[in-house]
Amino acid sequence: MADGDSITVRQTDGSQMSVELCGIDAPEVKQGEVPAQALSNEAKQKLTLANRDCP
Repeated sequence: MADGDSITVRQTDGSQMSVELCGIDAPEVKQGEVPAQALSNEAKQKLTLANRDCP
């Protein structure tokens, strides 16, 4: 998980790609000197938990 509205997927050839989920606008996590937005860690955690349920 990159943050609450994007994920990194591994393709069949082994390469990875970042995918931003359409229609989801989650708060951004801390990036360098830019502070995290409110509830960003909670959004990331929820997406991580949802991803565990996928095969």
